[in-house]
Amino acid sequence: MKPQKPAPQHYLNFSIGRSGFHLAASLNSREEKIGVELYLDHEHAKAFFHLLVKDREQIEQELGFPLDWQELPHRAACRIVYFLNKVDPKHESRWPEFRRWMIEHLEKLDHAFRRRVRVLNPEHYLPSSERSAEE
Repeated sequence: MKPQKPAPQHYLNFSIGRSGFHLAASLNSREEKIGVELYLDHEHAKAFFHLLVKDREQIEQELGFPLDWQELPHRAACRIVYFLNKVDPKHESRWPEFRRWMIEHLEKLDHAFRRRVRVLNPEHYLPSSERSAEE
């Protein structure tokens, strides 16, 4: 994983090998949490999201932790995220611990999603409205 150039924001993106997808590590001091996620910002993000949801149980079993699957209905993008809650990202003495947690979980997300993301094809997604019409 290669990080993007640092900027003054609460997240840092990492390539996952396909345009329109990236992993991210984030800090949220207001809600006291840190997180890691797969972000889908592709013209076919909704289709890709639903194709990944089909493998949700297997993906979460591989990871060993549950994910928050966010379709983001009012946006073009989607995200699949895991948070460590009730932590203060401003607590400097815990930064090494937070960094280890993020690295460990980003590596797990990379392992679980990289190969899946590479083979996603929007033509394999059939919206439920179209499935109903065919049945």
